[in-house]
Amino acid sequence: MTSPLLSRRHFLKVSGTGLGALAVAACASTKGEIDPKASRRVIVVGGGWGGATAAKYVRLADPSIEVVLLEPNGRFVSCPFSNLVLSGQRAIGSLTFGYGGLREYGVKLRQETAAAIEPDARRVRVGDGYLGYDRLIVAPGVDFLLDQVEGLAGAQDTVLHAWKAGPQTVELGRQLRAMPDGGVFVLTIPPVAYRCPPGPYERICQVAWYLKAQKPKSKLIVLDANPNIVSKAALFREAWKAYPNIDYRGSNKVVKVDPATREVTTELGERVKYDAINLIPPQRAGAIAVQADLVAADKRWCEVDHVTYESVKHRTVHVVGDATTGLPVPKSGTMANAMGKICANAVASLMNGRPAPEVPPVNTCYSWVSDREAIAVVNAYKIDGGKVVQVEQKLSPAQSTLYARHAEGWAKSIWADILGAVAGVLLVVGVAATPAAAGPLLDKPGYAKAVTCSACHGTAGNSRSDAVPIVAGVDPAYFKKAIEDYASGKRLSAEMEPFAKQVKILGVDEIAAYFAAQPREPTPVHVDRGAAERGRAVAAQCANCHGAEGQGDPAKLVPRIAGQPAGYIRNQLMLFKAEKRSPGDEPLTKMKAILKPMLEGTLDDVAAYYASLR
Repeated sequence: MTSPLLSRRHFLKVSGTGLGALAVAACASTKGEIDPKASRRVIVVGGGWGGATAAKYVRLADPSIEVVLLEPNGRFVSCPFSNLVLSGQRAIGSLTFGYGGLREYGVKLRQETAAAIEPDARRVRVGDGYLGYDRLIVAPGVDFLLDQVEGLAGAQDTVLHAWKAGPQTVELGRQLRAMPDGGVFVLTIPPVAYRCPPGPYERICQVAWYLKAQKPKSKLIVLDANPNIVSKAALFREAWKAYPNIDYRGSNKVVKVDPATREVTTELGERVKYDAINLIPPQRAGAIAVQADLVAADKRWCEVDHVTYESVKHRTVHVVGDATTGLPVPKSGTMANAMGKICANAVASLMNGRPAPEVPPVNTCYSWVSDREAIAVVNAYKIDGGKVVQVEQKLSPAQSTLYARHAEGWAKSIWADILGAVAGVLLVVGVAATPAAAGPLLDKPGYAKAVTCSACHGTAGNSRSDAVPIVAGVDPAYFKKAIEDYASGKRLSAEMEPFAKQVKILGVDEIAAYFAAQPREPTPVHVDRGAAERGRAVAAQCANCHGAEGQGDPAKLVPRIAGQPAGYIRNQLMLFKAEKRSPGDEPLTKMKAILKPMLEGTLDDVAAYYASLR
């Protein structure tokens, strides 16, 4: 019997006749070609983290290529940060965005489902017609193997996975709140591979935090199919010390659920009662990937070329995001975003008769372990012999509010990077509004190598986040010094150290030159005018080095700080003050002496003043 599945974008119950229906759709068209191609066309199937990113970045790489995005949902809902909805720290609306920003890049949006893919004919079935393409990018997300847990297929309305952010997330939060104090919440984790390796363990933290605060007599039982925590294990173990209500049980794969008796059964035969349950099923690539024969021999995941993300089975079809396999990378949001950009540049290059740039992906993943603190893991890679190879993995030293602020900054930056706009603010107005006028970005030296930096630093290095610095227009010598300091550990940063090493491998001179050539846009983040006025007088002490208007002095490697985000400036001032940035650096002795007696409120004012400068 074919496995019943639940799609990440819509409920898709596929039986033996379900996949057959997809096949019939490929033969039963009555409309023919819906929108005949007038020029070169790329179709993107799926508007998640990888697909939406790819659609936007193909247009940036070469605006002469028509891009059509097929996505049945009218709104994008972020899975990262959705665990905070369960604990009541966020509302689902704060994670929900429209796709309208992509239109500013010239992406053609069709709110429709891709019914089938015909790689040999280079067309996608939509309804009872089809769309032709030159190249296809598939971002199918994941489906859930419901039949691997007995009783789950018939209990989808009450036994929730909430592994696709949206209505199930909200409903699971309601079930958690409705649970009696003294009740048992059971959370199950599937065997690897699954979407977002640390996600279940972050969810454990959020549920445990909520129960500790609101239902202190309750208990959280975790049934993990894996023998141990599969990501950030030591950091999660440390965080769980604050939650004695957690009962973690490794090597406990759930094979049956009975909603009538509120009971699950493990493969060891143990029966566990629950008052509320979050059952995350095993997963595989979305059904459209199975239909198109993009999956490997395991019938679960799609094997791809490590440089172009072309399917190893169909070379004009590219696959990005959680559905891929064979690369030594996690199934994460940042990874899907990186794949989308790298794949977009590869597609544009191949369509112009050029070799695809050999650019490795990057990964940053934050996990919230309480209402105020987060932890992080960062992975850097290189391309070696046509294959992605990990250069380094770095973990945050501990949980802290600092990484929580970094997480917030990352989220705002990457949402804008994917969608082109967040809360009505275009990511980079000059490029986004007129991509054709900007010309192919792929022609700009260093662009392809620097493209993965945009997840945090924004397109062309213009950060839209309060926590992440603007690198557009940065003097090349200062940029290279910063990269060297991060890579050597002289400038401490769990996030930047691996990436700096990756930049050095790719070629720091070329990347530095690219960012130096980009027009700099001051931070769009709101600045308190009263704080800025107070900071003006205090900042007079900084003028000797940074200039009267914060313009810096490239000859002395003094950076321009005018227009940088206030949150970033404040954080750097705090690090200097605490002797945690460039310790023992003689040229900075005077600056640190000035900062030493300043109160945190004064540092806030100074940061606001420099951020307000234009």
